[in-house]
Amino acid sequence: MPRPDDASRLWDAIRAVSSTRTVPLARLYEAYTLAFPDRIGHGTVDTTIADSLQTLEGQGLLRRSLRTDSRANPPLPTRITRLDLPEPIPPTDPTDWYAINWHPSLRWIPTVFSSGRPGPTSRATLTAVNTWLKADPDLRPIAATERALEVFGDEKAIDRRVGGHTIWAPGRLDETLLAYDVEPLPMVTTTTGHGSRVLVIENKATYHSAVRAVAGRPCRYRAIGFGDGNRFRSMLPSIPQLHPGVTEVDYFGDLDSAGLDMPATAVTVGSEAGIDVRPAVDLYLWLVDLGRSRPHDWATDNTGLRRCGGSASPDACSGGILPVHAAVQQ
Repeated sequence: MPRPDDASRLWDAIRAVSSTRTVPLARLYEAYTLAFPDRIGHGTVDTTIADSLQTLEGQGLLRRSLRTDSRANPPLPTRITRLDLPEPIPPTDPTDWYAINWHPSLRWIPTVFSSGRPGPTSRATLTAVNTWLKADPDLRPIAATERALEVFGDEKAIDRRVGGHTIWAPGRLDETLLAYDVEPLPMVTTTTGHGSRVLVIENKATYHSAVRAVAGRPCRYRAIGFGDGNRFRSMLPSIPQLHPGVTEVDYFGDLDSAGLDMPATAVTVGSEAGIDVRPAVDLYLWLVDLGRSRPHDWATDNTGLRRCGGSASPDACSGGILPVHAAVQQ
């Protein structure tokens, strides 16, 4: 049952984390963390957000998008529209392209289009940027979606490179000129100890078991995080923000093709974020000894196995019911 004040707590947090009319799902998760710090790791995140959004929509405070993220349980809207903020005025397309007084940061435009007039979408995009720059904006970096909404009235404009890749390039329209960052998806973590390592667990049941196991006991990991399946790669860059100084992540997931593929493909993403991603070898060995195996056709589904340098095996093993008490303690 939702608590009576959940909706108001989430609404206050939404307004605190985002000042824009459109709020993406990643910001809603951030708002949840701010509103309910006492519930981190309880496994009720999606349910609480869904119930609260329904209540807030009924109060006329927001509108949920029709598109949902089916990875959430229950599915959540990919974004909401705050109805307490005015609707942005879309930029207008000038009638005389060549008469525009361009901002000095856009002095490259005549060179790029020296052989012809740009199309209407490119003109609208560049005009919007020119208008924004001339307004002497605050150039401290913010999230890409928020900057896109501020400049273009469309939160997806930067992601979609509206106007074409000719104008979206280093030294032209880029993260330096528009002062934006691509914010990583936040990861739910539970602080458990000290050091430079974090253990990320794919399976929800095992994550909760590990957190309970180390409560009040020494732990060799600074924190334990919930990888949430395929979202792990998108969440990796958020770990240094949550836990400054962390340089190593041990990953533990199901012993099947997808579970093996995850730490292998996350190595590149981790390297870009300054994190060394490795499989939690001791946990995998324990899983092989104690886990319950099930048949799996490795001959036709062994991408992850090949990435990890293994050979074909007749069985796969689930990490969802493995007790992890001793393995995560010192």
